[in-house]
Amino acid sequence: MTNAATARARPRLRGDPALLATVAILWLLLALFVIYPLLMLAGAAFVQDGSPALAPLKEPSDALRPSEKPSATASAPTPAPPSARPRLRRSPGGPVLLEGAGAPPP
Repeated sequence: MTNAATARARPRLRGDPALLATVAILWLLLALFVIYPLLMLAGAAFVQDGSPALAPLKEPSDALRPSEKPSATASAPTPAPPSARPRLRRSPGGPVLLEGAGAPPP
């Protein structure tokens, strides 16, 4: 906006309480849901042992390093053998039917 446009908008904002309340609420929501979380994130990133520091940004965190022992839940499940997988079969005038792996016989 130019200075002239800003000067024209100020009296309209002061003269309309609903518009003023809407703008104030929007600023409050922006501060609450955007600015505050960003400040908390920056505070956690730049503070070590209660004092400001850049060391946390230089050193990798233990939480980001891969663990030395793989956990049992981290391994990928083995796929079922092809004979145990259900197969799709189209019937001539009806829906798609499943064959094998617990599906009812046609």
